[in-house]
Amino acid sequence: MITLFALFTASAQDDGGCSTIYSGEELDTAMAEADRLLQNADIERALNTLRKAQDLLPCLDALADRQQLAKFGRAMAMASFYQQDEVAATRWGRMFTYTDPDLGWGELPAGHPLITMIEDAGEAPMGGPTDQGLIVPKKGAIFLNGTYTDTPEARAEVPYLVQVFNSNGYPIYGYWQDGSAFREDLLGEKVELRMPSWYDPLTGAATPKGKPPTPGQEAGGGSSLPVAPVAIGGGLIVVSGILYAIAGSASGKVRCDPREKDSCPTTPEQLASAQSTANWLSLGAGISFAAGAGVGVTGFLLEGRSPGLVVSGRFK
Repeated sequence: MITLFALFTASAQDDGGCSTIYSGEELDTAMAEADRLLQNADIERALNTLRKAQDLLPCLDALADRQQLAKFGRAMAMASFYQQDEVAATRWGRMFTYTDPDLGWGELPAGHPLITMIEDAGEAPMGGPTDQGLIVPKKGAIFLNGTYTDTPEARAEVPYLVQVFNSNGYPIYGYWQDGSAFREDLLGEKVELRMPSWYDPLTGAATPKGKPPTPGQEAGGGSSLPVAPVAIGGGLIVVSGILYAIAGSASGKVRCDPREKDSCPTTPEQLASAQSTANWLSLGAGISFAAGAGVGVTGFLLEGRSPGLVVSGRFK
């Protein structure tokens, strides 16, 4: 029983998580390598390099730089285009143009087929649940591709790097999102959100204060794991094991041979009492196990996140 509970715990913790942090300098290095490979027409290796960076971007140790992220989208669009993946090229091209419209296409000449394709695709419509708001950590914030947002709205068919920050301006959660398909755990009642004091909208910079959260901490400074549900669930499963053991002992008395043991029930009343006790204990053990497993797993699914930054989501 304890082994089964440990399996539930491991499964919940393995649902995406950053074993390391990622920096803007590392992203620059990856994109420089991808640019070199693209210039050498090594498209497959360039795309693999960019996809590795894509997997690590939700683990950024700071607010994503919009221009840097736009360059990443531009590189992904070019690599996808040269691989003849028109859908991916359009999506990443749109991400690039919406994230930093003034950046330009670099060395691509005007009228290049990729540029024409993005222009012909037209403007991506805004979407999102109009009857819901964002759930944000107290004094924290949510950013889409490095831009502060206080509503669950985004453009359709555009990749978004979603970053959730705590009250001190440190990232605690990140994932890739497709268009306006926000995660359910970020959606809730519509409330008016305030821009945090540690963010400067003029420069687009976040200035963290205090110490960064240690592994296992979330926005409120507490554990990122649902300690109470896990503890209660584990306790109930332990109780289940004890009840099963007692039920087995009670059931043994029913089958007990009075010729071998003096403590065996002999009268019909004693036998009925022993049978009833065994039945009730077995029922209680089953209920305790089911409740313990449900509380523990539900706690992880609804509240739990892997220690430190959490990462999920992947698409072309």
